[in-house]
Amino acid sequence: MASQYDTFLFWLAQSASGHFSELQGLSPQNQYRKIQNDELRTGRIGKYQINMKMMHALGYYLPSVIETDETSQWRGIWLGRRGLKSLDAFLNHPIAQEYIVREEMCLFWKWFRKLGIDKYTGESVRSTLVTESGLLASAHLFGLSALVSFFSKKDASEYSINRLLDCMKFFAGFQTPYGELGGKNYAKSEFLRYLKIGLAPRIFESTKSAPWEKVEYYIWRTQGDDRVRDSHASNDGEIFSVNDSPCPGDDYNCRCYAEECLDSEYGPLILDTGKATKLLNRAVDSLKREQVSNGNPNEFGKGYCARYVANAVEETLGKTLSKRPDHAKDFGSWLEMNGFVPIAKWDNSGSLSDLGYIEGYDPNMGDVVIIQPYPDGNSSGHMAMYNGEQWVSDFRQRDMWGGPGYRRRKPDYTIYRSGSRY
Repeated sequence: MASQYDTFLFWLAQSASGHFSELQGLSPQNQYRKIQNDELRTGRIGKYQINMKMMHALGYYLPSVIETDETSQWRGIWLGRRGLKSLDAFLNHPIAQEYIVREEMCLFWKWFRKLGIDKYTGESVRSTLVTESGLLASAHLFGLSALVSFFSKKDASEYSINRLLDCMKFFAGFQTPYGELGGKNYAKSEFLRYLKIGLAPRIFESTKSAPWEKVEYYIWRTQGDDRVRDSHASNDGEIFSVNDSPCPGDDYNCRCYAEECLDSEYGPLILDTGKATKLLNRAVDSLKREQVSNGNPNEFGKGYCARYVANAVEETLGKTLSKRPDHAKDFGSWLEMNGFVPIAKWDNSGSLSDLGYIEGYDPNMGDVVIIQPYPDGNSSGHMAMYNGEQWVSDFRQRDMWGGPGYRRRKPDYTIYRSGSRY
């Protein structure tokens, strides 16, 4: 079904824009930005030319008192749903537009059922077969009121009737999810399906010219009622990797769903490395003074390496994007969710410098190393941040290794640096 539905949406975009050849000549990203420039006065925007009333109905936009679909210059209020706080934010986010058009299809089908329009599917009107895909396309291109007039046979001109019939003929026969699911939560379940395969659907199914951006993270959402499991309630609003398990909906009778993680709302996250290292230095020095005052001027800390480094990262970013792992060795995915990217990896192949670095690596302020455990050592592994002069965990280290066992055994490690999550 997925490829059929994606193809349906592809042709819907061509029909909505009225510029098929022009669309084909644009890069996938620019398709979402370009169309609105020619048609802004009609109150329709983006690749699918979604109108102002629909954006209002879906909770993304509040029109000004003088705006209509014909006069809109989008000078009303963007409500910030899914991080979309301006027209530019909408035009520059393909994932948001793809999600919104699927939400629109769900809402149309809900209205069809409420108005009784869905009962016409499978029937023939003026020798034209009425199908789910034909109804959805007609509602998107000509408006719900045009369909109501058509089926009620009231106030519908012959010209309008013929336009709708042509539309329903062209879009007849595409598979949609609504016959089977009735549109219930389809946009949510569809997104979760794409999360699980790691890539969102292709923009052009027929030519396979370019995929959406790779989907790596999602926000866990619950239904917010007293039927939600305690373990799932604690996940609500947290960000998870697509590799985490279980996913929303996996457990028996789970009604949770995944929401896409838009970079306009949550990133890209760039660490203020100067601030982070100062915070870490301050915390470590405070711990050292505490140890000295207690008569324990130990070279090492208290086994809190991950806690101290993660505190510095979180306090600097001002937000928590995921639950912390229990062990330092597992913080790699947590760092990536917080805007870090892996830049150097040692897996016992090649050679290391005297400082333990792989060839070509030079430490930068704010770099974080995750070191895996070695046999008979601490099973949690180790974690430290470079402050511009030395590596720091819950103590100021001699080198990156943070201890004689690591220095001697040289276990696998990965070094992360703050950067764009995508």
